[in-house]
Amino acid sequence: QNVFSHVGTLTGIYRFKYKVMRQIRMCKDLKHVIYHRFNSGGVGKGPGTGFWAPMWRVWLFFLRGVVPLLQRWLGNLLARQFEGRNSKGVAKTITKQRVESQYDISLRAAVMKDILDMMPVGIRGSKTVVILQHLSEAWRCWKANIPWKVPGLPEPVENMILRYVKSKADWWTKVSHYNRERIKRGATVDKTVCKKNLGRLTRLWLKNEQE
Repeated sequence: QNVFSHVGTLTGIYRFKYKVMRQIRMCKDLKHVIYHRFNSGGVGKGPGTGFWAPMWRVWLFFLRGVVPLLQRWLGNLLARQFEGRNSKGVAKTITKQRVESQYDISLRAAVMKDILDMMPVGIRGSKTVVILQHLSEAWRCWKANIPWKVPGLPEPVENMILRYVKSKADWWTKVSHYNRERIKRGATVDKTVCKKNLGRLTRLWLKNEQE
């Protein structure tokens, strides 16, 4: 009777599956009823002593319900341990919010691939990060309309960076004009997109003026 009514404190099972609190509370209620009604004598005396059947019934029904669940979870866990997660099978959808960052990610991946194809195996790791830093700097310079030149940079690498900056610039300009068209048309456009678009068109106008 003591074990069934104090499963929570004895095992701490609620830390792993909090829904067990229902069963723990039911047992506690039953314990209070039994103690209140029958344990009228001293400790360990009276007709209610050792009356464990109702609490045992609560845990029996709980186990009947939870065993199939545990079997399924254990099966999934073992499959995941041996075969790894199967996240490759599902194609991830790109939300509107992530379209731009997705383009950036794919561009970086393309740059990385080109760098790895170009470089010998020994110096790839250290040079890749530096080249990516040069790429982001070149992109900032393009947006600010500042001439970008790094003394001592190998010509093939410089040409590759300029090529990628040009492709990103074309895409950036195209997206800016497309968003402006949507705003003019009166389509539903996010407030942040409107703000960014204003900044982008201002940059493009200033570039055009300076050129």
